[in-house]
Amino acid sequence: MNAVVILKQTMIKYISKILLYILVSQQFSLLAQVGLNPNPSFEQSQSNSPSSILKTFNNGGFVLTEKSAIPVKSTNSLKEVTRILEDIKTEEELPTELKNTDEHNFNTIGFELAFNEITKMLETNSVSLKRAVFLSESAYYNASADLNAYLEFEQEIKKMGDIIRSSYVASQIKKKTPLDINKLVMKFLTDTMSYIPVGSEGKVKVSKPIKYDFNDPFGDDDLSKLFVSKLITTKSGQCKSIPLLFLLLVEELGGEAFLSFSPEHSFIKVKNGKGGFYNFELTNGKIMSDALMVASGYIKSEAIRNGIFLDTINQKQVVAQCLVDLANIYRRRFGESEFVLKCANKSLEYFPNNIHGLMLKSNYHTRLFNYMLKSCNAENEEELKKCPKTYKQFQLMHKMYALIDGVGYEPIPEDVYMSWLNEMEKQATAQN
Repeated sequence: MNAVVILKQTMIKYISKILLYILVSQQFSLLAQVGLNPNPSFEQSQSNSPSSILKTFNNGGFVLTEKSAIPVKSTNSLKEVTRILEDIKTEEELPTELKNTDEHNFNTIGFELAFNEITKMLETNSVSLKRAVFLSESAYYNASADLNAYLEFEQEIKKMGDIIRSSYVASQIKKKTPLDINKLVMKFLTDTMSYIPVGSEGKVKVSKPIKYDFNDPFGDDDLSKLFVSKLITTKSGQCKSIPLLFLLLVEELGGEAFLSFSPEHSFIKVKNGKGGFYNFELTNGKIMSDALMVASGYIKSEAIRNGIFLDTINQKQVVAQCLVDLANIYRRRFGESEFVLKCANKSLEYFPNNIHGLMLKSNYHTRLFNYMLKSCNAENEEELKKCPKTYKQFQLMHKMYALIDGVGYEPIPEDVYMSWLNEMEKQATAQN
């Protein structure tokens, strides 16, 4: 069965995560059949075809284990990813039917306001993670321009910061180092914390830890499950919202911490004061090594070498990730349009090797090809060439597949992820 027919039969059935897994696997299998050299150097890349993209990055695709040596990050990879994305961007077009209508623009003005403000932050290097997170989430409720809503969000972060500042453990540390601040935030989120509120005449209170919400971890049924605002309200969250809250509290307290990604997961990296990093796993409240992080599988050596997993993500890059979140919220509410591509491209300008931005862009091109294929009536690739615009979209889609595959992304099967999550739930329950 040819690639076009396979796409036509499967695209509508699956959500974007599963769809991307199937299509990338098909593309990798197809390219493997034509005898690609699995170990070329960067200098061998001469074009922007799917074959050359895989040749540029793919170094064998082996998955690391606890005993594997963690590879050194490539200095050339980021430049190569940026070059390929720029080449793809110059070829992108959007059918007139998918451009926003006047009515659509009226209903999505909050998303445009959020996009414009976050973009300005990135362009002027005046980023506020707190503001960016609020903007991306509040667009879901049409509240991006609601000053009172933002002030309330800001105040809740400050209240949490005040609890940490007035805690007993904080009072025992005279001169707090960045590592001390990170440990205090870790304790606040994962353990009970005794504190004396200002003006309470010495009365001791105890804050309870944030609970991990193991129900609907991807927000498939309720997108707001992924929001920091929901976490603040319900005191429960998951591996997207809790690390973001950690960063917001560190920002509030004047410390430094970094977001980091692993397959379908995010966690915190902090400097250990000895030239290395600690990994704070907020699912179970433990400190984990990189070796233990990769031991769960589905992290390829290329993924670390190319910086998509286990890398330190700075504040500006996290703000760029907020544009990806904004686009995913938009798409869930209104479907595909030029706004999604605009968010993806702007985010990738500032964070080119962000696997979530790359997948957003790839999924966009998949859905756009599926849309264009309806008016082409092609049953194989040769017939597809008779529809030049659709064929061009077919090529763009496969370039994105090859790029994602090449930088080392391997989707973790949902049953494997849920099994790991269940184990984390057991550990968290045992601690309570």
